[in-house]
Amino acid sequence: MVYSWPGNVRELSHYIERAVILNHGRRLTLPGHDHVPSVPAETAGFPSLDQVIKNHIIDALTQCRWKVSGKNGAAALLKMNPQTLYSRMHKMGILKRGG
Repeated sequence: MVYSWPGNVRELSHYIERAVILNHGRRLTLPGHDHVPSVPAETAGFPSLDQVIKNHIIDALTQCRWKVSGKNGAAALLKMNPQTLYSRMHKMGILKRGG
């Protein structure tokens, strides 16, 4: 329960289902997870995936002088649709500082 799964719920479900199918014995073992960290990733100083993505978006926006779309915009730099970038910025609370 303390392990921070790096994927989505569907991937976790498939991973556990596969482990159950391939498991031998009475105790479920998960391939590649013999040792579960005793400290959650956030308290160990390891950033969450959302925080890494947010920082990457902010770095791209800073490099593009907060221009989101267009030829020299952050969306082009990140190789993503500008509307998707606007949506992620809104979801993550990324606002241009200063003005």
